[in-house]
Amino acid sequence: MSFRLVLCLMIVRGCEGTSERRLLSGRSPALAWQSVEGKNPLAQAGLEVIKKIAADHVIDDFMEKYPEFKAILWGEPHDRHATLMLAVEYAQKNVCQNTELDAYMTSRGFVPATSTYKKNEMFVNHNTGEKLFAKDSHAPRPPMDGPGNGYLRAFYQDVFMKLRQFNSNYGWDNGLTACLYSGKRLIMVGLYNPDVTLEQTPRTWVLPQLHYMGVLPLDLHHGNFAIVKGEPSAVPVDLDATRRGELSSFMKMNPDNLNIDKMEHNYHSIDHILDFAATEDTQNGILSSSVVWSFALGGFLGSSLVIAASKFKKKGHAECAQPLLA
Repeated sequence: MSFRLVLCLMIVRGCEGTSERRLLSGRSPALAWQSVEGKNPLAQAGLEVIKKIAADHVIDDFMEKYPEFKAILWGEPHDRHATLMLAVEYAQKNVCQNTELDAYMTSRGFVPATSTYKKNEMFVNHNTGEKLFAKDSHAPRPPMDGPGNGYLRAFYQDVFMKLRQFNSNYGWDNGLTACLYSGKRLIMVGLYNPDVTLEQTPRTWVLPQLHYMGVLPLDLHHGNFAIVKGEPSAVPVDLDATRRGELSSFMKMNPDNLNIDKMEHNYHSIDHILDFAATEDTQNGILSSSVVWSFALGGFLGSSLVIAASKFKKKGHAECAQPLLA
């Protein structure tokens, strides 16, 4: 490569801003977050965990072992579409199976059963008593650049399961049993436990790992976290959002200031969401999923949140609980 060409590349990259320079560094995008503005103890605690993760070097070592993950989540200068397609292709080749749902269930001794969850089909193995839920996920067509992509969910879940295998103190198993694709349907199959409490908040360990890996959970609300057998903290179960507006779920694609703002909001909002969603009595009612969704995306609604909640019929937590794949 000629000196002139190298110089031109340096000039172009320098003009593209800090995001591009960081992207080429091959380091976690979360490391750009160095301090918390204002009084936000939850965000400060999250930042301290991110610093501990950096000091442990476990995730960095994991990325070295899996350069394909590092290329997608940290380092290679791919644009948004190319990055997404790398994750999609990985999921298609390594996670998803080309088979029909009924054939998959029958081969494992499961039969259809009545489900109380309208978005989930339930199957039961009468010999073992085990239940599995199946939910259609986004099965986009080329160019696959829509706001939701089910293959991305499968990719993220596989990454963190492999991280758990790499180091038992890291990562998690979020209960994904299978990813099935046949024709037009992309189906996630898994187990669930809807009873997520503040004591099992993902904020203390799961969210910092998501951030350090370069994953920005854009749909952070109660129905997207659940408890899986053997996991001490709630785990993410719905990571199919590719973008919300110009904000990408791949943190390396976003300016540092937007990533930092979103991370700080994640740590502060998740406890509020779980607190409200798990409360059986909020004066005259309980939050509906639509109110929780609005709360998660719109920030802190203050008194308007309580007013909106009071318009709904009182329900118990078990009645309002959502399955893992909701």
